[in-house]
Amino acid sequence: FPSHDNGCGKLDPKRYVSENRVDIFEDLLGIKNKNGKKRFEVAIDEDAIDKINSILKNPCMKKIFAIHAACPNSLRMIPPEYIDSLCDSITKRLGGMVVLFGRTSHWSSGLLNIQKEDVLNLIDCLSLAETVALIQVSDIVIGPDSGGIHLAGALGKLGLGLFGNIDPKLRTLYYPGVRTLFPEKELECIPCNDIPNMCERSGVGGYRDWE
Repeated sequence: FPSHDNGCGKLDPKRYVSENRVDIFEDLLGIKNKNGKKRFEVAIDEDAIDKINSILKNPCMKKIFAIHAACPNSLRMIPPEYIDSLCDSITKRLGGMVVLFGRTSHWSSGLLNIQKEDVLNLIDCLSLAETVALIQVSDIVIGPDSGGIHLAGALGKLGLGLFGNIDPKLRTLYYPGVRTLFPEKELECIPCNDIPNMCERSGVGGYRDWE
């Protein structure tokens, strides 16, 4: 994906801003989800599970918070400078273990330098199968509107999704374990629905404007 999302692509823009994406996928693929819960199965690689468990080494059995800290869309990702303090809040206030994952871009490469007690930095280290495995063994997943939170929803995991430019009901309606933060009405332009080249907010990361 490019650094700025390309919006609705070839899809009718009216559908893009009014229908849940799972419903759209079903319609475009000409299928009907058989389980009736609008959840698509995700393959889990047992070898990847074993590898992740060997990496985590969590003898104290702390709750594992997987944070999707780096993703390719600069308007959706959590601003990199917020990740450090988020890690501190989880490890010091909640007593949890944090695992950072995702893929960096040039503006987020500094995340690779985060090294803290009870924080395991796996950014740029995991394959897709290993990312799925990490989410499967984690207790809670935190992330923006990107792959991590959607994998959490598909796997039935607890998650906290951070949304800014898209209404979360268009993305997480069928994820029973995922809760969302959405700054509706805090800015007049929310939601902008990923309309290309429309964001006039300065800097990287649309979340800076609604602290």
